[in-house]
Amino acid sequence: NMGYAHLEQEINGIPVFRGEVKAGFTADGQIVRVINNLAPGLDYAQISNNFGDPQDAVVAAAGHIEHQFKAGEAERNANESKGNKVVFGKGDWATTAEKMYFPTEPGVAVPAWRVLIWQPVDAFYVIVDARDGVLR
Repeated sequence: NMGYAHLEQEINGIPVFRGEVKAGFTADGQIVRVINNLAPGLDYAQISNNFGDPQDAVVAAAGHIEHQFKAGEAERNANESKGNKVVFGKGDWATTAEKMYFPTEPGVAVPAWRVLIWQPVDAFYVIVDARDGVLR
């Protein structure tokens, strides 16, 4: 007897980190709960679309978690890379870098890469600022 809505914030087809609104509704349309994590006050026309080289983000992320790539694991895989996602290496455990915007304060979002690095037991998501390599 409930309905739900989930909206995700994007800028030119690129997701905003945690930019979403979720709402629950009763059968007669009353709002039960709203969760709002939208990045407020963004002027989409003024936001940079310069993401730089995803390889730089992967190197920064690996350094942050003290990960050493084996031969071939840090090479760009053009066949598997699509749209906003770049794949490095091969297989189910390949490292990926995905474009996203990271809100730093109201009205400000910066281009960033969300890097996923797999290790034998753990996996790490590291957000790397595309402008300067700062880890978020």
